Amino acid sequence: MTMQGMRTASRISGLGVFVPERKITNEDVLRLLIDQSKPYLTDKDLLKLTARAEMLLEKAGCGIRYWCSPEQHCTDIARIAAERALKDAGVQPEEIDLILFTGMSKAFVEPATAHILRDELGASRANVLDTQDASGFDGASFHGSIASAGGPDRPVYLEARGGAQVERIFLIRGVRRNGLKLAYAPYEVRAPVELYDLSRDPLEQNNLAPEQPDLVEELRSEAEALSQGFGVCADNLLSAADNLEMARKLKDLGYL
Repeated sequence: MTMQGMRTASRISGLGVFVPERKITNEDVLRLLIDQSKPYLTDKDLLKLTARAEMLLEKAGCGIRYWCSPEQHCTDIARIAAERALKDAGVQPEEIDLILFTGMSKAFVEPATAHILRDELGASRANVLDTQDASGFDGASFHGSIASAGGPDRPVYLEARGGAQVERIFLIRGVRRNGLKLAYAPYEVRAPVELYDLSRDPLEQNNLAPEQPDLVEELRSEAEALSQGFGVCADNLLSAADNLEMARKLKDLGYL
């Protein structure tokens, strides 16, 4: 594939699969639907619902599916499959750059289920991302995350937005390159700027920004250039105090 004039080769180096043992047939699905709907529907409505469900199941062409046992969760399935994939590829958890969790079920609404998977795998260096139905991650940035670990030729652009529960939004922007990671709030001059050497400080405990102003400016300029075309709107941003608080929360959750 090509992107911005660069050619990137990718390959699948390992596979891991886990299928739960609990076998569920179409008849089981209909039985569960009836049992759980009966207290809330009339006999006539229940009959209509069952007939429609039976028709949809038949059209789907799937006679059997495999469900988790009551004590299993989506993270259990993902962890087992991931461990098998790592073994098949001969890769150690600390070598992982990105964990992408995709599924209809999630362990939590927040934080991302991929955070739990990262912890269970011991993949301390990995960035994490959940997708469900569709991803809000920009394609160019997503491609960069998968294609490289932020090397000299392909830096990775990072962007976090939020504010669904408030009237205004906030924006945090960043970049990864050569093992370095910069994060900052472009519209708040009083917001903290954070710079980490991930090769030496994977848990991001030592902020190098105060000691490396020239490097901060270089990486910031690069992030601003990479951000062009993302269509970010600066209207109705959070106040400086709110922005600092939301940045702290994102940091605690592992998004920064």
